[in-house]
Amino acid sequence: MATVPTILTIPSAYKDGYYGIVYNVLPQNNSKVLFYQQSGNATRVNKNGVIETNGSNLPRLDYTNSTCPSLLLEPQRTNSIDYSESLSTWIPNGASAIDSQETSPDGSVNASKVTSTANLWRIANVINQPSGISITFSAYAKLDPLSTSKGVILESSRGAGGTVYAFFNLETETITSNLYTNAFIKNIGNGWYRVGGTYTTNGTAQVNYLYPNNVYGVAGSAFIWGAQAEVGIYASSYIKTIGFNSTRNIESCFSPTLTNEMNGSKSSFFIDVLAFKETSTISLTTGNTTGISINFDPDVNQIVIYGSGLLYFIPVDYSQRIKIGISFENNNFKIYYNGVLSAIDTSVTYPTTLNSIKFSEPTNGLKFQGNLYDLRFYNNVILTQAELIELTTI
Repeated sequence: MATVPTILTIPSAYKDGYYGIVYNVLPQNNSKVLFYQQSGNATRVNKNGVIETNGSNLPRLDYTNSTCPSLLLEPQRTNSIDYSESLSTWIPNGASAIDSQETSPDGSVNASKVTSTANLWRIANVINQPSGISITFSAYAKLDPLSTSKGVILESSRGAGGTVYAFFNLETETITSNLYTNAFIKNIGNGWYRVGGTYTTNGTAQVNYLYPNNVYGVAGSAFIWGAQAEVGIYASSYIKTIGFNSTRNIESCFSPTLTNEMNGSKSSFFIDVLAFKETSTISLTTGNTTGISINFDPDVNQIVIYGSGLLYFIPVDYSQRIKIGISFENNNFKIYYNGVLSAIDTSVTYPTTLNSIKFSEPTNGLKFQGNLYDLRFYNNVILTQAELIELTTI
């Protein structure tokens, strides 16, 4: 790319404070382009692959499955499991759990060894959620080299609606006999996997079970840590609990006023994100007024881009990163998605008083939920088609 952006944010450095700051690469005379706020603790994966806890207003630069960080922004979630790590406190239905037997994904020797000696023996934990909602149950698991067990089973009693379950084979990284929706198995390194799935409650009390095996009827043992049950259709970052529910609060990310960097007569804008399955927005604004907005709508696998009073519907794949490039001047509005020119309009008026970037609607609703890898704004520059194709190609 030959053209230098006015604003370039590739998350790599940060600090805390009343507002956390995500430092940008450009402009060099104003490194404080993105402010961050979050009240309370939240976890991230650091550059060594270890889960660690960030305090209030400390941006989460997350290295999950990557050597480069991204800025992690998530919705409010509550872990309803009362003891996420001390599995010896769970109800022993024919199985036993001994705590502090293995180094866990947070680098401490605090993972439990769960052992069964007969068919369908397990440990159980009761949670209480209203009927008719989606719960995602997950845990971290690792094979015990002294056991014949090849994986783990997660099972959830939904209340009056029977049970759902899945077998997670940690040797082959496969899932079988799956009755959860959105079931997943993710290799996080050092022999550990995060496994889980989603179910819908059918009563006000549910029971979640952990088995140290990957088939019914076979005894064995496995290391298990970090159990989590949360309202939602996907597993969010780990939330530690010690005897009671724990909540991670929603995060905010926004720029200060950037009149010098944004208030021109034309511009180009690029973002590289992984958007979660939440309705959310990234917007270029004038105060609380929309100039250009990118609305993420995973329910129908599309994004909606708003500019100059017009709507543009772009089908997208939410299972992969989304790269969007926009060039905008009077009577010339173009949108590129993943290397393809996806929309063009020749009857638009450019919003010449842009001065802010918000990871939300202009009035702070529908906060963006996902990972930010790259953001670029080019003031008074229209990138060429070749440049926008290069930027947005996966």
